[in-house]
Parts: sequence; C-alpha cells; structure tokens
Amino acid sequence: MRTVAVLFALAGAVVANPVLVTYLSEFGVDSAGRAWVEFNAQPEEYGDFHGALLTTSCSECTLNFDIQPGEYVVVDSEALAQRVLGWGKLRFNPLADSLFLSVMEGMPAESVRFPVVPTGQRAAPAPPPGGSVACCNNSGLANAVNWYVDSTPTRGGPNDDFSSIGGRVDWDSTVQVEMLWVWARGCYGTMAEYLDTPGEYVVPGLGPGTYEVELSGSVEGQWLEMIYPESVRVSYSQTVGGINFRIPSSAVAEQSDRQAVAEPWATLVRGSLLLPASSGARARSAVLFDASGSTVLTLHPGRNDVSGLSPGVYFVREEPQAASRKPQAIRKVVIAR
Repeated sequence: MRTVAVLFALAGAVVANPVLVTYLSEFGVDSAGRAWVEFNAQPEEYGDFHGALLTTSCSECTLNFDIQPGEYVVVDSEALAQRVLGWGKLRFNPLADSLFLSVMEGMPAESVRFPVVPTGQRAAPAPPPGGSVACCNNSGLANAVNWYVDSTPTRGGPNDDFSSIGGRVDWDSTVQVEMLWVWARGCYGTMAEYLDTPGEYVVPGLGPGTYEVELSGSVEGQWLEMIYPESVRVSYSQTVGGINFRIPSSAVAEQSDRQAVAEPWATLVRGSLLLPASSGARARSAVLFDASGSTVLTLHPGRNDVSGLSPGVYFVREEPQAASRKPQAIRKVVIAR
C-alpha cells in the first residue's frame, strides 16, 4: 500500500494548538433513572466550583466543592439532597438534552449537547440505558476532545472503553522533523496524537465508526501532509493497529490521484492571506471557514486581513466560476501570530 504525501513550503514555525482545560468528564442515567455528572481535573489543574451552576433543559443545581489535580467528583441527586456537593435538582432527558456549566470568574464555561453528529468538544452521542457518555481530552488540544459512548460507566475513575487507532511513524535520523501529529477524523471523533521521535503512536478517544487517518508536521522546513490510503474501521472499545507511515527523506513527495497538491499560498499565513488574482476574466473569490464549518471571512483577490482571527487551522474554498458550477478545491490554511 502506498501512503499519499504532499509537501508545502513553510514560511516559519506553525503555532501550536491552544490548550483546552475541561472539567466535565462523564454523564449518564443510572438504573433507577437518576442523572449523574462526573467532574475531573486534569493534571496540574485545580477547580473551584463554589457557586458554579450546572444547568440542563429541565433542572439547575448550584455546586459547592473544590477539585484537586487528577481528582474525580460525581454529582447526583443523592449528593445534592444531602447538600454535600451542592444543592438543587439534576435531571436531563436521556434522549436529547444539553448540559451547561457556568463557573467562576477566570474559568471558562463548558457545555455539551446530545445527540449530535459529528461528535467533538461540545457534541456528544446520547447515553445508552444504564451506560454513559464519557469525554477524552487528549493532550489538552481544543480540536482533540471527544465525547463517546461508554457502556460500562466508570463513576469516580478514569474513563475507558473508547476506541483507538495506532501504528508506527518512522523517518531517517538525518531528517529534521518537528510538530508532528497523527490525526483520525470521522463522524464519531476527531482526535490527534503528538510525536517527537520515530516510533509507535495511539490516537485514543474515538467512538465506533470509520476514520480517515493522516499525518502532518514540519519536515526539513516544509509542511508535510500524508494520508493513509484506506479508511480505518473501529468497533466499540477496539484498538486497530498497523496504520503505519514513513516520512520521505527527499523533498519530492509521492502522490496519487486521491490527493491533489494544494497551492503554496494556502499553507501558513501571518497577519494577511494572499488570494492570487484569477487568470480568467472573472475576478477570483473565496470563503474562509473554521474547523466547525462556519464561514469566518469572505476573501477577495489580493491581501486579506486575518490578524483578528484566532491562531489555528482554517480552510479556503474558492467560489465556482459562472461557466462551471463544479465545486472547487478546499485548501488548508494555518494562521499563526
């Protein structure tokens, strides 16, 4: 099997993805029909939830506890009735609802809605009867957080029963490689794993489904993207291995019909994004949208100011010409400070 690889010129170092701190960790409804929500503080994080509100479509409760790094706290109707961890009511519709955590000043609010596909940071599947929906926050990346179904809840402990995709990434010792990530993207999760040395990797936190696996990073000062040539199917709580990549040692990347080479201008930008003028009679135009698919800017020929946008990965889609309504190519843009 041949791995598809595309190399782009880099104007500078790519900015790292922002770290996302999350506290909502797992939720479900027990056999008696009582709702519960688990909180977890990531390593080196501390949470003050005195006075924080946890709201659903049919209930609201006031929380009253601290959470230490690595600690798990479960809030349910019994704890609220005893006013141990707070007071109020905690209920939600297990078929469709949302949870909103409004915390103290200086801490970001969190929310999750279900059932929503594709799943991700704020989108979850519905909890099954007697089961739960759990969160995997891998490496603290805003675009590597996912909610998945857990048929055997782990109240008060680390979340498990997610699916994973793994393999190896290898490259010659003479090749300079930086900021290397392996991504798995599908309807039931988009997760990533970081590598700084050749070896094995595991992308965790996925729900059962079909995924596209790709690798991206800086190789010898150029931006490399490699796409595994086949979709990868994982079942519930399964790890699929053998999804391997080898980074080419030369600047000439191997290509196939499955992946076209994007233009260099659509790689890394700082402050402004240059949209080249069209060679035809009609002026060229395009839209810039974020990872959620929301349009953030309409682009025009020439330099477009993107200094007000948050650093991260965006996508450019050209508007089709009047003579041809065929959809145009989508190009990835990394906006850096």
